Amino acid sequence: MEIRPLFRLAIPLVALMLGQVSSFSITPEELEGRFKQLPTVPESELSAMSNQVTSFRGLIKHDGLTGHTWVSFPFVENPGSFGFDPKGRLYVAEANRFWLGVPDLRGANELIRDDFQAVTVEDRLKMYDKFASSFPAGWFSRVADRLIRLEDRDGNGVADHRTLFSDRFKEPLDGIGFSVLADEGSVYFTCIPNVWKLTDTDDDGVADEEKAISTGYGVRVSFIGHDLHGITRGPDGRLYFSVGDRGYHLTTADGEVHEGSGRGAIFRCESDGSGLEVFCEGLRNPQELAFDNYGNLFTFDNTGDIGDLARMVYALEGSDSGWDMSHQSAHHYATHLDWGDFRPEKSMWVAERMFDTYNEEQPQWVYPPASHVARGPSGVTYLTGESLPEDLRDLFLLANYRGPSEGCTVLTVKVEPQGAGYHAVAENVLFQGIGASDVELGFDGNIYLCDFGGGWSVNENGSIQVAGSKNAEQQANGAKVAALFSAGFDQRDIAELRQLLSHADRRVRQAAQFALVKKGEPGAATLREVAASAKAALYPRLHAIWGLGQLGRLDPESVTTPLMMLLKDADAEIRANAVRVIGDLRLAKAESELITVLTQDASSRVQSLSAIALSRIGKRGDADISSALFSVARENGEAGAPDIVLRHALLTGLDRITEVSTAAEKSGSESKEERLIALLMLRRHESPEAVRFLNDADPQIVREAVRAIYDTAAADTSAGDAVSALGEKARSLPETVQRRVVANNYRRG
Repeated sequence: MEIRPLFRLAIPLVALMLGQVSSFSITPEELEGRFKQLPTVPESELSAMSNQVTSFRGLIKHDGLTGHTWVSFPFVENPGSFGFDPKGRLYVAEANRFWLGVPDLRGANELIRDDFQAVTVEDRLKMYDKFASSFPAGWFSRVADRLIRLEDRDGNGVADHRTLFSDRFKEPLDGIGFSVLADEGSVYFTCIPNVWKLTDTDDDGVADEEKAISTGYGVRVSFIGHDLHGITRGPDGRLYFSVGDRGYHLTTADGEVHEGSGRGAIFRCESDGSGLEVFCEGLRNPQELAFDNYGNLFTFDNTGDIGDLARMVYALEGSDSGWDMSHQSAHHYATHLDWGDFRPEKSMWVAERMFDTYNEEQPQWVYPPASHVARGPSGVTYLTGESLPEDLRDLFLLANYRGPSEGCTVLTVKVEPQGAGYHAVAENVLFQGIGASDVELGFDGNIYLCDFGGGWSVNENGSIQVAGSKNAEQQANGAKVAALFSAGFDQRDIAELRQLLSHADRRVRQAAQFALVKKGEPGAATLREVAASAKAALYPRLHAIWGLGQLGRLDPESVTTPLMMLLKDADAEIRANAVRVIGDLRLAKAESELITVLTQDASSRVQSLSAIALSRIGKRGDADISSALFSVARENGEAGAPDIVLRHALLTGLDRITEVSTAAEKSGSESKEERLIALLMLRRHESPEAVRFLNDADPQIVREAVRAIYDTAAADTSAGDAVSALGEKARSLPETVQRRVVANNYRRG
């Protein structure tokens, strides 16, 4: 496999639990010595838990909150992430394999060349065997990442009971384990290379059924912490999770292969792992995921403190955010990849500002972030309900991990619509001085912080911190929600569940939605009625739509008419989510109506989701859909400043529907936006037809054409010859694009 040294050069960003370090090799003796740094107390030697309230670590920056320590070492070790079950029991992922079984290229230079060629997890295992002498005997399987379960049985506000839920995660390919979702009677745990479903059938606090429902993640070593994480339950009832640029190579049950070695991505699937999809890609290290009240998915991607910035990403289905592991090469790996003297000072990631919010000079194929937020984004959750002060509601809560505890913060982030997308309008520090790598809103309405303990190595400083409202009424609101979840929802009658669809806490609304889905036709009738009611409030209608989507995955015909009726609703949010669900279900009968929505709806957000929906419904070569997509692209360009989120939604539609020959013919269009989006589609297909755009009158399109050819397999076709033939014309191009022309000539001798 050839390693192309130009188009994907970047400076590495900070991993969750590793500071910025230079590239070097750690000796086997040094690696062996690190085992002595692991602070652990054998299970048999743990003393009884004190069950005493102790002071809060760090600073609370809100007058309406108070806090304390919920549990600390040795009853929790190296906590990286956590999640509550409906009974209020906390499952904590202990990241003990950090540098103790999970390597990092920056400390294992001998792996670099082989790592860049790894495509499957089996390739990585072969690499470990090849370089076994570089590691102490048994180094890859001596320490286990673990899941523990903690409870506050007497309700005094601190943990008083602990069990070791599972400690099986110690195979050479395992780790680091990060992110926990406990619901529907099971615990989902993401630990490279698997997504695990763990079940405690007798409720003794120990998993007795363990099944990998999806596998093939982490094909490379890359940076430690760029792992499998972020697992959450979407409003559609599916599992959503993410992987960093350690990449993936997945084969579904029907034989479909998804490959992204060296790229981060977001995935979704059913609870048993079926129906797996790559939702979006080109991310670096999207630690965690969170939905807002309207069904929109967000993630926060890391920075490397090298001139780039951390990114809040509105996760748009089918989008490509531009990151590839090879962006790190110029800054850490160049001397190990035999580049000779050809080493640019900046990677393309930085030099072309691929990390930045939108501007016309950056590569247009990259889906830009919504905003720049934080410096070391890690765990994230959404604050919902009425258990917290009013100014802390309907916000994202984000762990901003910066190494030493004193430099770490937890932020609130307020997000508002902007065209077809979103942007952050406020970012405030809520907690300071706690090495929080994850955050959760407990069912009791309190905020819980997963305190790794600070720093970049295993330690004995870990704890779980908790903070809640000082207001008695708000505390009572949290207690009521906890009681609802503890009792469960499936046994409640339809009238009560319908009422709960209007609850202030989105988690209650979602649980009521899921319970109605299980009620058969009576539940379905309620969902249809609520969704169609113009008199009903927005939130219950949205949950009814999502519930119909769940039913539709079992019987699409039963929900087609109710959903299509909503395409003309007066509320844009209703139309947007009806479109989204229709696309998810691939309801072919709705094609003509969706084309009308795409071309005529007044909301750019509704248009963007319509483009994606049509891309799921139509087939390659559908001329009606393709024509509509190009028509909206032209109108988007005529708006003066194109809506970039809409552009990328249209691009996904074209990518999945339009023939390459049709896109190539757009090189003669009078519309710049139409020419540009056609070229971007050709890039996704790595088509040599991009050559048609090399002589475009617009410099932006010429730049993009050079990138589309040199950056892809098209470089090894006649299109690459055309790039070499640019000659003097290349002088007017930006330096980063000129470098592609020069390198292209070098490749041809």
